[in-house]
Amino acid sequence: MKPFRLALILLSVFCAADLAYTEDHPDHMVGLIDGQTLIGLKRIDKTNDYIVTLITDAEADIERDVASLDIPKLFAKHPHVAERGNAVLTAFRTSLAEKELDLPRGTRFGQPKLRVSPTAGELHKVHHVGRDYILLESSDAEEPRKFAVNSRLIREIRWYSGPAFGTSVRHLRENETEQ
Repeated sequence: MKPFRLALILLSVFCAADLAYTEDHPDHMVGLIDGQTLIGLKRIDKTNDYIVTLITDAEADIERDVASLDIPKLFAKHPHVAERGNAVLTAFRTSLAEKELDLPRGTRFGQPKLRVSPTAGELHKVHHVGRDYILLESSDAEEPRKFAVNSRLIREIRWYSGPAFGTSVRHLRENETEQ
């Protein structure tokens, strides 16, 4: 009876392993990009290379709002962005409380500030994906323009993970106020 159980267990392991690897993957990197979708395109500093961010229409709306709205309006319109931003600010405040004892005498921390920044780069609509190029159209320009990007210049393709959050705080002297 034991050899039968062992055979059954091994068979189920091999079947599960086969199912885990049945997801289709493209043969080349630009195969991850579909025509008629949106991407963010960001040039890597001091090179001709690009980082491409795969982005949905809803995520593109968030990116546009991050670039154009102040934080209270952004958070009111996108509660999940507000939740992440508030979590970052709370963690920063907690770290400040731990560092407060190390401040020089006569100084204190000011009010912590939160910054929210877009991460996808310029938004473009994909018109076609060729063997060695991607045909794009600028999506936010007043006069959209079409252009092609050589696929060899794409260093990395990312999936959108939301805006970037940054924090800062001023060191204030005893009677100094934030202005």
